[in-house]
Amino acid sequence: MAGRAPQERSEIRDVLEHLIERSGKNLNEIANGCGLPYQTLYNIRTRNSQRTSLPTLKILADYFDEDLTIFLGLEGYRKPLQLSGRERELLENYRRLSDAAQTRADETIGDMAANPKNRR
Repeated sequence: MAGRAPQERSEIRDVLEHLIERSGKNLNEIANGCGLPYQTLYNIRTRNSQRTSLPTLKILADYFDEDLTIFLGLEGYRKPLQLSGRERELLENYRRLSDAAQTRADETIGDMAANPKNRR
């Protein structure tokens, strides 16, 4: 995980929450379906348990038809970006642009970002 910025680090509970939302199921349904106790799932989801056993994570990965690496932060899930108000405004303005204008904006931003004097 070297090279990943700290704010990009995914917690086990973030991944589980993502998988739960994607499945459209509640914790009771998941507990019954995968054979784990409801309390185990609840603890992972609410307490950000970093001591979840690998066998438990494997059961969850199998249940959600995922590779175990999704819980290790190696693939399959990335924590959503936390955008500032300014960043959200820029994104909203960008989305209002035509395809041609977005292409010009992409090129301009790329050129500006490539210039070291414009970087932080």
